[in-house]
Amino acid sequence: GGLRLLRAAAKRFAALCEAANVPLVSNFTMSYETSIPRMVGLSGSSAIITAALRALLQFYAPALGDGGPAALLARLGLADHDVPQLVLDVEAAELGITAGLQDRVIQWYGGLVLMDFSPGTPRGAAYMRMPVALLPPLYLAFNTRLLGDSGKVHSPVRARFADGDHVV
Repeated sequence: GGLRLLRAAAKRFAALCEAANVPLVSNFTMSYETSIPRMVGLSGSSAIITAALRALLQFYAPALGDGGPAALLARLGLADHDVPQLVLDVEAAELGITAGLQDRVIQWYGGLVLMDFSPGTPRGAAYMRMPVALLPPLYLAFNTRLLGDSGKVHSPVRARFADGDHVV
């Protein structure tokens, strides 16, 4: 469930803070509520981890008195473009969840984001915010009768990519 996601996010955040000599002196309680249906492939796990990291940054930044969450992120040696990979790392390393970056990028940046994963792109990816007004009206539809583990879809694709399958 979601509690393991919160724990994994807190564990990784604490490790980053320890490595950067950022003191974690206050106790906190995290909980979550989501309207994302479970197991329909809408990235609920990464949304919870992203939200947890945002909450931790907001909670600890004032105690450091140095410019808010963005400054704390910088003190941890991270920039905005690093956070989607951090979320993915929490999912993969801490929880064994197979996924890709795209969902994490949009969850961190919000709105409409151009994502460039072309070979040779600095840092492996480039993200650019775009005006949301460029989008046509959108609708979301899902079928709760077709619930399933999205990792079952992602795992074979990742394995095919690792094996050099050029179709993937």
